[in-house]
Amino acid sequence: MEKTYCVIGLGNFGANVARTLAASRKRVVIIDCDRERVNRIAREVSDAVCGDATDDAVLRDADVRDCECCIVCLESSIESSAMITLSLKEMGIPNIIARASSERHEKLLRKLGADRIIFPERDAGRRLAQTVTVRDALEYFKLSDDLVICELPVPKNWVGKSPLELDIRKNWNVNVIAYSKPGTDRFLLTSDPRIQFFPDTFVVVAGDVKAIRKLTEK
Repeated sequence: MEKTYCVIGLGNFGANVARTLAASRKRVVIIDCDRERVNRIAREVSDAVCGDATDDAVLRDADVRDCECCIVCLESSIESSAMITLSLKEMGIPNIIARASSERHEKLLRKLGADRIIFPERDAGRRLAQTVTVRDALEYFKLSDDLVICELPVPKNWVGKSPLELDIRKNWNVNVIAYSKPGTDRFLLTSDPRIQFFPDTFVVVAGDVKAIRKLTEK
């Protein structure tokens, strides 16, 4: 059976989550008490419900019990997000993701059964700060305190050479995961160490943040 996602709260963040899931051909149910917000994206999702999700009857009418993942995206009301999270937990939803606005809010949501807590503004700010510390970085994903994955333009001294010839792991202490070809936005996995890097293309590398910063400074 196809996995169903429920997005509760259709502010800018929630609406983007719902649209992105729907664009990925996922089955998506949306719930919001604002009719205009619901109507704005109703045609893009599988099912749309206008109602107050703090009311268990609204959740039942939306068949939330059949959802494998519910994402609580309310932007302002701590009380409402807490009530909804608790209701979802009591309904046995296997994966509950909730948006928090503060550390205290986070602690409350965890106690009520949220499996994952997100801070969109804080996380976006951190990613931006990390990205700008690595020159020319296009995308930057932190896997741990030290390990990151980063998308970069191919370094000038790599152009015309292969990973095997450059011995990238030894000389730069990073791993090249993927690379792009000229004239395309598609990335290919670096399974052949003999491939050649071209100018005006990009690589996705993984490694210690200090090593990646050194790489971009060359």
